[in-house]
Amino acid sequence: MDATAELHRLSIQALERHVRAASAEYTLEDGEIRLANGHHIALAISFDDFIKQGEQTLAPVEWQMYVDSSGEEKLPAGAIGVGADEASALESAVDEWYTLFATPVLDAIGAQVPRRRSVAFQRIIDWEMFVGQAGFRGTVPPSLVGDGPLFRAILLAFRDEVGTWPTADHLLLRSVFLIVSVEQQAVDIQVAVDGDLQPELTQRLKRLDWPSSDAAYLYKQMFVLRRGKL
Repeated sequence: MDATAELHRLSIQALERHVRAASAEYTLEDGEIRLANGHHIALAISFDDFIKQGEQTLAPVEWQMYVDSSGEEKLPAGAIGVGADEASALESAVDEWYTLFATPVLDAIGAQVPRRRSVAFQRIIDWEMFVGQAGFRGTVPPSLVGDGPLFRAILLAFRDEVGTWPTADHLLLRSVFLIVSVEQQAVDIQVAVDGDLQPELTQRLKRLDWPSSDAAYLYKQMFVLRRGKL
């Protein structure tokens, strides 16, 4: 099995299912999803090899989504698929990538599934923000679930960062990826803008009231911001 080719096939299938669920017209040309509104997505996938861990197989995969052939690497994503065999590990990786990372990108270019429209949209200054689904591992504190005070505090911290971004007349997408891990009440935070770690934004987020827990947990979420009209 050519794992990279299989990953590309599975990834494109996931994008197509989303676009059809959004009732958006599209074509598939040269491995790209081309929407009728003129926007299109191409994928670059990096995969080295499977990792055996006991009876499980792990598949660490990295994706880059290119919108409108911009060549700008602003939408990076990584996932580790876990399965009983190589095929199921690849499927697991693609499922996590689509759920956490690809969905807000598709939303931002006009392929938003109706059931997400009321929950996935925010605005920060004059940027429209499309929120990916939160990913959790471990025992998740109740305060991290839903649109509560902590989530609103995260958005306020983002606002300070977004206010420094240059503007453009054309459609512009940027990404913010947040990952927080808590173990034995020690909080570790990493936040990346367009794939680059941001120390100042990380420090602002560390000052928030993250819930402590005797049990370890991990929280991660992707935010895609759009400036300019479709």
